[in-house]
Amino acid sequence: MEKVEEIKKRCVRVIKNVPGLPNELKGYCVYDKKEKGQKLYLKAYIPFIGDRYGQAVKILFYCTAQNLAGNKDALEGYCINEDAAIYRLYDRKGNGPLFVDVGPVAGGVIPALTGVTLILNNKKIENLEECMEYIAFTNFYKFSLWTRGHKDLNPNNLDIAIKEKYDNFMLENYIRHEIEALKPDYVFCFRGSYGILKDFFEKNKINIKIVWVNDPAWILRGARGIDKWAEAIAGISKTDFDRQAERLIDSYCEYISKKAPYPKYQKKAGQIGVYLKHYYYEMRR
Repeated sequence: MEKVEEIKKRCVRVIKNVPGLPNELKGYCVYDKKEKGQKLYLKAYIPFIGDRYGQAVKILFYCTAQNLAGNKDALEGYCINEDAAIYRLYDRKGNGPLFVDVGPVAGGVIPALTGVTLILNNKKIENLEECMEYIAFTNFYKFSLWTRGHKDLNPNNLDIAIKEKYDNFMLENYIRHEIEALKPDYVFCFRGSYGILKDFFEKNKINIKIVWVNDPAWILRGARGIDKWAEAIAGISKTDFDRQAERLIDSYCEYISKKAPYPKYQKKAGQIGVYLKHYYYEMRR
């Protein structure tokens, strides 16, 4: 396994060697307009890779995309500073390892799910912040999109033909290389990219466990159906190991309720606990 710094350098080389965006996609990608109407498009970015990545089971998370349509300062800064754009997932928005510009990470859910996966693989990390050292995460879609009215656009809402082109561009120019460099044992992703990655892995005979989880934003939207998850968890006959894992999850949720940098998740710590226990038992089966 390469050292983390070498993996980062390898990912940077990949980004700098990618050909320009296809014209069909440029019409949706955010840009900063400079003198004489020149459009400056953002570079893609490398994954965040924890300092201890590779020292335990290797876990890679794919979220969806950044929404920068309404963030003029970030857009302008990333367009004029290539390194800042490429390393943006390392840009701390406050004090502490969870202060990154990825909601489910800043909300503590993804670090906690990392801890759940680690304990299932005989590595117990009690400090939620420390879980960040063992994780790699990025977005499946590397470019922020907007509508003609310059409002954020979810890549999953693109026209089918354009989305297919965008999916393939991501796979061939970024995702393939990230997988080769990081060599994860687990890849976690949301519904929008699960089928794409699953087909890609099968086609290329890539033997990695892929886990589809609900986007944690689902919790913020009300977590419809989570009561049934709670009932199912309550009905499980638990081993001593299960009870130990549940206590660990409860401690993560206690941290989230008080210290998560994303306040919206702080208020949902109870539902986050159900979410984490659900996937613990799903993976334990």
